[in-house]
Amino acid sequence: MSYNARQSYQALRPLIDELYLRLAQAPPSFTVAATFVYRPGGVAYRNVFVTWTSLMAAVGALDPDSVKIVVFDSSIQTCHITAAATAWGVNNFKCYNANPSTVADETIVIDDGATLSFKELELHNGLLLQNASTRPVVVVTDASGLATLRVFNGTVQSLSGAAPFMKSTSALNTATIRLFETGEIVGSTPFLESDVGASTLIYAYDHSAVLANTLSGAGPISAQVTAGGSVSLTQPALTGLLTVTNVDQSIAVAYSPGVPGNWAGSPPQNVQVAIDRLAAAVEGLLGHAIP
Repeated sequence: MSYNARQSYQALRPLIDELYLRLAQAPPSFTVAATFVYRPGGVAYRNVFVTWTSLMAAVGALDPDSVKIVVFDSSIQTCHITAAATAWGVNNFKCYNANPSTVADETIVIDDGATLSFKELELHNGLLLQNASTRPVVVVTDASGLATLRVFNGTVQSLSGAAPFMKSTSALNTATIRLFETGEIVGSTPFLESDVGASTLIYAYDHSAVLANTLSGAGPISAQVTAGGSVSLTQPALTGLLTVTNVDQSIAVAYSPGVPGNWAGSPPQNVQVAIDRLAAAVEGLLGHAIP
């Protein structure tokens, strides 16, 4: 962040904090999630917390299934999720970047030994989540219940020497990562591990991507990709089966007929409609379903 940009942000920060506080204290007639600001190196003030431990102490007073908005501000110091004796309960956390115009500055580091527990966790608007823990941060087991990580316009990675962020060991409960917009799984160290028989899913929507070397394990991983999304097949640490399914590519592929007169009425606009119309025509000629 440039000096002038940082000075402008510092001047506006009290107003931003007050806005977060007012939203958190909205009347009961409004459905507004509790809002917290995590600003290491700053000054603790109302809903602004300077350590992860103090923030989680405040979160602990809430219903664990309620939605919590957590704004990560690393403008002074990098935000760390520190280790504890037990897993931090971050269910239904919606995590936001305090400075979306300076994406590179907004980093969350998961320290060695830190673990998380959640059913749903979301990262929004340019957060960079870096896993530095040498043991998996979240493990999905038969007893733990499912876990879904959603990444919107952000990046997640396990750093060199770290364990995978998410490990799936269960066939009963699914470990799922959903990537939206420009969400990415990057790095040269696996971020997701699937054990034999585990249920593990990835969805890559919009222009999101799962890069090479980010998947591992002897179990299967099923990936669904929409137009613009991608999942690299170069996953040397994954010995299990990686299945990638393009779920709507035919809708996204435009069709321009070489001979428009071959079509009665208006020609189809995309490949899926063209195939459906051809199938219907063949079924009509045969007098029965296409074998």
